[in-house]
Amino acid sequence: PNLEWFLYPDTYYLIKWKDVIPQLVKAQLDGFNSKIRKKYKSEIESKINSSDSLSFYQRLTLSSIVEKEERDNDNKPTVAWILLKRFQSNIRLDADITLCYWYKIPYEKCTPAVIWNRISDDSNIFNTRRKFWLPPQPISNPSAETFASTVNYKKTDYLFYLHDNQWGIHYAVDLAWHNQNRQNYLWK
Repeated sequence: PNLEWFLYPDTYYLIKWKDVIPQLVKAQLDGFNSKIRKKYKSEIESKINSSDSLSFYQRLTLSSIVEKEERDNDNKPTVAWILLKRFQSNIRLDADITLCYWYKIPYEKCTPAVIWNRISDDSNIFNTRRKFWLPPQPISNPSAETFASTVNYKKTDYLFYLHDNQWGIHYAVDLAWHNQNRQNYLWK
């Protein structure tokens, strides 16, 4: 719908005496094409014909969520798999950052209290705690590493994850285990 999600964030060298905006837009689009679109094109096309049938734009949207949900690159392939598996199983993603994106609340301020007060907002089209879909557009510009995690995800039995107050990640295979993680790591 717009160029925002195709402008790859990076360091670019620009020519001082030329108009900066067109140079920057072209450099960022070229960066996106070389670091994401062209690099993963054949892998994505092969996945489209398999059970992992996300379109390129859906994968970009998924990777934008992973970018904001998980800071550690080592954990991103597992988080990507969990979100992908939930989406394909018609289970809500329950990604807190999508709910906060609608309100322009950064993740650092997307606290349990903020989430709890807005969790029932059905008018929020990004609220994956209420909607059984990917948001209508990406919520961030994912890095090449994050995009790679949604292409080369790590299959596990996990269906849930949460972060404790020190940003440690805790996985669970079922709701009972996830609720125990909530008791152990969130409400202390």
